[in-house]
Amino acid sequence: MTEKEKRILEKFVLLMPKLSDSDRSYLIGMGEGMAIKARQEQGSGRLPEQDGDRRMAV
Repeated sequence: MTEKEKRILEKFVLLMPKLSDSDRSYLIGMGEGMAIKARQEQGSGRLPEQDGDRRMAV
């Protein structure tokens, strides 16, 4: 995981408790949608393969 990715996750850790349930659900849905799109693009050859440590677990 890169330093930038670590900073992003740290911000989400601080943000999540402050969000309403509906905002949390929206954010989770956006993340899941982005993961699906990335997998589709990777499968079509539009994205380079990433090593196992960097793949999103969904």
